Amino acid sequence: MSEGNFGHVRLGSFPTASQQLLPSSLSNFARTHGGIRVDLDEGEPDVLVPLLLDRDLDLAVVYHYDLVPRKWPKALQAEPLLHEELVLLLPPGHRFAGSEISLADLEKETWVATGERTSGALSLRRACAGAGFEPEVHYRSDDYDVIRRFVSTGLGVALVPALGHVRESVASATIVDLSVRRHVVALHGPSASNPAVEGALAALRNASTETAQRLHGVHIA
Repeated sequence: MSEGNFGHVRLGSFPTASQQLLPSSLSNFARTHGGIRVDLDEGEPDVLVPLLLDRDLDLAVVYHYDLVPRKWPKALQAEPLLHEELVLLLPPGHRFAGSEISLADLEKETWVATGERTSGALSLRRACAGAGFEPEVHYRSDDYDVIRRFVSTGLGVALVPALGHVRESVASATIVDLSVRRHVVALHGPSASNPAVEGALAALRNASTETAQRLHGVHIA
């Protein structure tokens, strides 16, 4: 246990990281650390950070947006994993599909976005404000599969992080004047309190490299 070869790691993650990043990292970790049990708890950063501080989690994968800065508690150590571009989703056949546009070109569009108080929705409002307009959001969901389905049926356009983008049933365009990114970070307490955490971190680093190679718009931090 003192060498991190046996024990228990309690891991937290947000949904798109669970879908794209964790399958590879957890399977590799299981092969190399067969004596360590991993339990996963899924949630947004506002849920996971208090669990880390209360030591109900050993390690958590969280995120923040450029336009919604946040400071992690000083008691936690932060290790950057990935940077994600934001991808514009359009209904099939949309006039901007496959084009290079500016954010201001989308002023008259109807939007599909995450919940009003989420950092993703706040990032969208701030980015659009910088382009001189307020996005008209008619539909909201915190499930990117739902957002993609709404866009695919013509209900609106959406701006989603690259980990949440699946190239099925939707079109896309490049916003040339948008440099906003979402940043994926691993948070944990002092590693000495659970030596197995270092092995889990190494698995996350390896999976991050694989994910950046596999998915367009995802980059190693």
